[in-house]
Amino acid sequence: MNLIVPGSNASRYPDWIPTGILAILCGAIYLALRPPLFDNDGYRDRIYGLQPHWFYNFNPHHLLWIQGLALIARIATGLGDPTTVPFQLVGILASTITLFLFYVLIRRASGNTVFACSAPVFIAFSPEFWHLGQQNRVYAFVFLGLVIYLMLWDAADGSPPTGLRLVAAGVLIVLLALLQQAMVFFVGAGAITPFNPFVAPEAD
Repeated sequence: MNLIVPGSNASRYPDWIPTGILAILCGAIYLALRPPLFDNDGYRDRIYGLQPHWFYNFNPHHLLWIQGLALIARIATGLGDPTTVPFQLVGILASTITLFLFYVLIRRASGNTVFACSAPVFIAFSPEFWHLGQQNRVYAFVFLGLVIYLMLWDAADGSPPTGLRLVAAGVLIVLLALLQQAMVFFVGAGAITPFNPFVAPEAD
């Protein structure tokens, strides 16, 4: 998967490097200004993941979420930090990667570097993205999965994904639906989309 638009200025230099630095700076700001874990759902789900019988603590709307938190909890405990901090750090990492990949997606789709740089910054400091990425909420990972899913649909010739890209998109949307049940609607959206939404239709 190319990270640049063929024929554009991006093919002559890696203009994603400044945005990579920008995403890291956003992550550093999240770390520096990170409040304690106070969100009701985020704190409660962490407790479910810490319980001995965590495997049975399914959330019907987020079937894989508690299991994921249980994995984070056990890794954090093994590293000697059984606190709320590791849960927040993982969310901040997911948000930082999302911002970078969102730039890549917008850059490839629009060919406009200024817009592609501005969009992640706007998203990074929007209240909900800021909150959900630091408060142990599943949506930080849903956002990341959605950006990757859209990248799999972005083809230079405007065709839907085929082969390994189609398989990867299918596996990803199933995982997303298991994290957040509403993502199941993307299955239908992908099935009925006859064209790439990032490519404008040709004039008659």
